[in-house]
Amino acid sequence: MQNPHQINEGSFLIDTKQLTILGLHITSTRKHDTQIVMPLVNKAVESFLIKVLTADKGYDDKKIRDNLRSMGIRPLIRHREFKPIDIAHNARMKNKDYNQRVKNETVNSMIKRKYSDTLCTKTFWKQVKEVLFMAVVHNIERKLSVFYLRISIEPEKLYNIGLF
Repeated sequence: MQNPHQINEGSFLIDTKQLTILGLHITSTRKHDTQIVMPLVNKAVESFLIKVLTADKGYDDKKIRDNLRSMGIRPLIRHREFKPIDIAHNARMKNKDYNQRVKNETVNSMIKRKYSDTLCTKTFWKQVKEVLFMAVVHNIERKLSVFYLRISIEPEKLYNIGLF
């Protein structure tokens, strides 16, 4: 029997350019994705500029689309295909833009490979802290790798500004 206070679901809001985590929502209950996304986005827009939100069909909801548009965010969310108009909406969406959502799964995979896919702690709040710690360490590693890559590629610029 599952402990009623264990993490059931975690959702990440990912920056697809740098593969960093912008937001994190963890719940011990079964909530539908449509109930999680807006609080997550509302919290993230306080600190980050979000231009486009890409999500799968699980987030298909008119209220979510309208809220995102009112915030100046372009929603790239596939429609669940109940009617021919839904198929037409999906066909108009550029695959190149929409397929950026797979980077979320890339970040999930990176975290599971580096830090394990099993949580060590047993209580809910300690599990929340453990996942939050993994997210923070992941972001630090991503920032350092971008910095290291920049140094490796453009060392002559560092000489010009007097760092070496």
